[in-house]
Amino acid sequence: MRLNNIYGNRFFEPPADKEAGDPPVVVVSDETKAKLERLAHLEKENKDLISARDKAKESKRKEEEEKLKQQGEYKELLDAKEKELADVRIKADAFEQLRTSEIEESKKLLGDKWDDEYGSLSLTALRKTVQLLSKKEKVPGSDNGEHLNDPPKLQLTEAQRREALEKFPHSTKEKAEQAWFEVLKETGKIK
Repeated sequence: MRLNNIYGNRFFEPPADKEAGDPPVVVVSDETKAKLERLAHLEKENKDLISARDKAKESKRKEEEEKLKQQGEYKELLDAKEKELADVRIKADAFEQLRTSEIEESKKLLGDKWDDEYGSLSLTALRKTVQLLSKKEKVPGSDNGEHLNDPPKLQLTEAQRREALEKFPHSTKEKAEQAWFEVLKETGKIK
C-alpha cells in the first residue's frame, strides 16, 4: 500500500510499527474455521436445493404445456372428425331420400310386378331391374305412347348442378340432377 492514498473520502495511513508493504495478518481459531466451513457447506447445499427446485418447476411447467398441447391437438382432431361426420350425415340423408324416392318411383312403374326384395337392391341394380321389367312389347301398328312429349327440363342453377354432382357422384349427370331436384323440392328450397 502506498502512503496517503485516498480510499473513499479519507486518507489511509498504515500503522507506524509495520512497514508499508506488509498485509495485516488475521488469526482464525479452529472453531471459527469449522463454523466458516459449515457455513460454506450450507450455502452450497442451499444453492443446490434452489437449483433442483427450479429444475423441478421447469419440468412441471413443460409437462403441463405438453398436456395442454396434446389436449388442444385432440380437440382440433375431434372438431375435424365431427365436421367430417356432419358432412357424411348430410350425404347419407340425401342418399336415403334418393333411395326412398327411387323405390317409390319403381313401385309405381312396376305396379303388380313389384317384389319387396327389389327394395334391398343397390340403386344401379334396382334401376336395371325396373328398366328390364318395365319394357313394353311393341305392338305392331301402335306407337306405345312414344308420341308423348319428353318431361320438362329441370330448372337448376349452375351451382345447384355442381352440388348435385357432388352429392351423387356415382349417378349419371341427369339422375344426379333429378335426385338433387327432388331433395331441394322436398326441403322447400325449390317450388
